[in-house]
Amino acid sequence: MPTGPGLIGTGMQQPASQQTGAVAQPAGPQAEPDKKSVERVVIAALKIIHDPKISPQILKMMKDAGDPVQALAKTTLMIMRELYKKSNQSIPLDVLGRAGIEVMNELAMLANGTKMYNITPEIFQQAVQAALEELKQGAQAAPAVAPAQPAAAQAEQPMAAV
Repeated sequence: MPTGPGLIGTGMQQPASQQTGAVAQPAGPQAEPDKKSVERVVIAALKIIHDPKISPQILKMMKDAGDPVQALAKTTLMIMRELYKKSNQSIPLDVLGRAGIEVMNELAMLANGTKMYNITPEIFQQAVQAALEELKQGAQAAPAVAPAQPAAAQAEQPMAAV
């Protein structure tokens, strides 16, 4: 389903199901989220992204954002919130955070593949920061859905080159 090797050569990371090298480790003493759980969430997200009925809406949402940073941040958050909601809020937040990075990477590859935007590693990092900022603002309104600290700290780390 993924669109290709994408941004790996520029220091960005492919979804866990395609990785062949090391993964960026989370900051702090907390262990990395269960890889199988992260992969299940990523696969569910990929099914949404590549669903022929939904994909045009996702592409339109990204294009309508007009800005690659906001396109990636808002689209990723929308997909991850939908998955969290469909799971009856049972997905651990650290798993959501890790999977969200991989979903954002998939959206970046999609945007580049369709020539909608030219997503560089710098734009990708800005989108991660924009998504984190939106989550922080949302946490003030609804603390129960705030991201766990390990996921936030992990998302701020640079992507590992593969």
